[in-house]
Amino acid sequence: MPRPVKTDDDKRKLVIRLRVSSSEKSLIWQLAKSAGKTPSDFLRGLAIGAKPARSVPTLDREILLKILSELGKQGSNLNQIARELNRRQDHDEHDRDGWTGIDKKQFNHVLEHTDELRALIMEALAV
Repeated sequence: MPRPVKTDDDKRKLVIRLRVSSSEKSLIWQLAKSAGKTPSDFLRGLAIGAKPARSVPTLDREILLKILSELGKQGSNLNQIARELNRRQDHDEHDRDGWTGIDKKQFNHVLEHTDELRALIMEALAV
């Protein structure tokens, strides 16, 4: 699903510069992180009460997102292997099943569990 198109008035393209000391900057970044917000969203909220456009993911959520990303890559690799093995099956008369040395049931079992794990992570992320 694509992002909604914003009008020119809704686009955040202007910048407000603010001079702060090194310790003030560190404190702003620390408070924003504690609030689960970006520094811009944190300051915008303080100044005009605006709701953040997005929140910074918690460490648990960030880890789950990285696992989900890696799982997607692994699933893609598994699908490419299956596609190549099926292609060999269709074109190789000497090897009738194309899966020499690979247990088809075990391979399908891995694919099914990969899908189940992906679904569990998606559920945990409430996506």
